[in-house]
This record gives sequence, C-alpha cells and structure tokens, in this order.
Amino acid sequence: MRQRLFDGSFLSVIYPSLKDCRHDTNAVALRVVEYSLGEPGVDDTTYRPLTTILDPTVLSATELAGLYVERWGIESALDELKTHQCSARAVLRSKMPEGVLQEAYGYFCVHHAIRWPMHSVALGADADLDRISCTRTLRVARRTTASHPGFSPQVLDDVQDQAASKLLVELLGPWRHLTNARVVTCTMSTYGVTHLEHRNPRPPPNRTPRDLIT
Repeated sequence: MRQRLFDGSFLSVIYPSLKDCRHDTNAVALRVVEYSLGEPGVDDTTYRPLTTILDPTVLSATELAGLYVERWGIESALDELKTHQCSARAVLRSKMPEGVLQEAYGYFCVHHAIRWPMHSVALGADADLDRISCTRTLRVARRTTASHPGFSPQVLDDVQDQAASKLLVELLGPWRHLTNARVVTCTMSTYGVTHLEHRNPRPPPNRTPRDLIT
C-alpha cells in the first residue's frame, strides 16, 4: 500500500517480473478497492479489483465495485460470437496467419454491428441493455439484409424503426440474483475444495450485488 485515499481505496504498484520487483523497476501504478458482499459474518470473502484509474473522483470505490460484478458479461458476449453468430461448426477458412487475423476482425466487426443497434434501442426506450436479445437482433438483421439488399437513406430510417419495434416486443427477463460458493473441485488451487454443502447453496440473495457492497 502506497497511499490510502478518501473513498477507502488505496494506491499500490505491481511489477512485470520478480526481477523488477527486487530492483523496484518498471512499476505499474494501480488503485486497489477492497470490498465484500453480503451481511457481515455471513460471507467474509474479500474482493480486490485493480484499476489504472487512480483518481477516485473519476471512478469511486463504490462505482468500481458495482461495475466489477458485471465482469461475467464477457462470457455472454463470447457465447453470442461463437455460438449464435458463427455457429458451433464454424471454422476459420484461411490457412495463413494474416487471413486468420482478417477473418477474426471481420467476426468482431459484425458483432459490434449487431451490438450497436441493441445499444441504440435500449437508450431510446430507456430499457436495460441486458434485456435486449442478441439472437433476436441477429435474426432481425439477417432478415433485413435479405429483404432490403439496397435502399435509400429514407428507407433505412424506416427499417431501423421497424427493427427497434421488433426488438422491444419481447424483452428478456431481468437478471436473477445468483450466488455461488468460491470453491473448486481441484485441490491444486488457492480456493477451498468443493464439499457437499456447496452442491445445495443457500437461497439466492434478495438484493442486488450493488446493494450488498460494503
């Protein structure tokens, strides 16, 4: 710990290698936030997310802790990209490194193009982006490109309005408040080992993670 800040977080450093640590070279300045979820005495697990945003007035400790619980959203994005957009049987066709990189960028650009209308629709309707279905958006985009291979800007606006209404017809259910023990089945780990009580975890919390942060 280098310095404790007013919001409870503190400044620290990490090193790229053990040699750098010994000689105190190439240090990377970081800010550490320590927090726990749940009632005191019930769950004593401490979380310590790190950030390079050193100014707490830009991102407070509470805001960072609230955003950190969203980290598993990347798993949903990978599922959208690998399973729904490309299908499980899709393989990169190129046999050269440059071609593989080009195809990968192409997949990412398409995924961004699918995500952008979801973001726009959610903002316009003041809805939670997590409740806009990516697979529904993908189907709407495929139907639109097949039925309107070429269109004027005016027709494009109408198509966007129609697509937005289709995406808002059936929203996904709100995210459930889930909890899971931080244990593993493998003994070669710093986490606790899975026991019988972990197979039937306690009932899920009735409050959001943001409300449980201490």
